[in-house]
Amino acid sequence: MQWASARVSAVAHPRSIPVASGDTFRRVVWPLAVAETLLWAGFYYLFPALLGIWEQEFPWTKLEIAGALTTALLVSAFLAPVAGRLIDHGHGRRLFIGSAFTGAVMLVALSRVTELWEFYAVWAGIGVIMAGCLYEPCFAILTRIMGDRSRQAITIVTLVAGFAGTVAFPTVHTLDAIMGWRNVVLVFAGLAAFVCVPLLFFGLAHHGKEAPAPAEGAAANTGKPLNLTRNIVFWLLAVAYAMMAFNHFAIISHMLPLLAERGVGPETAVLAASMIGPMQVAGRLCVLAVQRHV
Repeated sequence: MQWASARVSAVAHPRSIPVASGDTFRRVVWPLAVAETLLWAGFYYLFPALLGIWEQEFPWTKLEIAGALTTALLVSAFLAPVAGRLIDHGHGRRLFIGSAFTGAVMLVALSRVTELWEFYAVWAGIGVIMAGCLYEPCFAILTRIMGDRSRQAITIVTLVAGFAGTVAFPTVHTLDAIMGWRNVVLVFAGLAAFVCVPLLFFGLAHHGKEAPAPAEGAAANTGKPLNLTRNIVFWLLAVAYAMMAFNHFAIISHMLPLLAERGVGPETAVLAASMIGPMQVAGRLCVLAVQRHV
């Protein structure tokens, strides 16, 4: 549902989409690919990587802890249409950079939590920034910037960012043994603030004033976003994507605790979780190989 909302916002006005040059492609796509990798690692995969550690430290049940990420995802989905409208009105760069920086602040707050309500409040805040800086807004912005090369740009971003889990799981496991989970969270906050924000700032430097989507009559031949919501195919796709996202969320969130309960050593469990990223990339490469026949 979140993917669909932001994606519809990006493609509903093709007349406003420019054609990107090769130089623009290099300056925009690779910085966004690296930034998305670190943002996914810090704002999403950090949670399952730390779930078992939180369960040991806090007097909360696994269900109570997991509910915080569910809250974040629901908040993000609810705000996806708002993010799409901001991007349509030419505010994509500010939304992206502001969300990444605010996310860093939320991670700093996460490193200080001691109560369950604080934990939920922080993750609800992270849900807000997820709507502004993860895949959906990134793809919408790339579609507006890259024009007819947007598919290639999105493919590169997803291939690179597919390794976010591979970055998060071993990094958290290694650094937690050295400095504790609270400082690990601060490390990811620093990556968001001092690596991702500059990458987004310079990667989107020439696109701070994106052309707003055409209004009223100009969009007559392109279809209005609301018309798509009356199409049964739209809703079937939305449900399918939601179910796939739920499946991924359930597996990745509980993988380490489940393996630990079955006697798998922490190093082996982390290695197994880290392999989800490469398998995602392998799957995307398979899709690329057959996409012209689908």
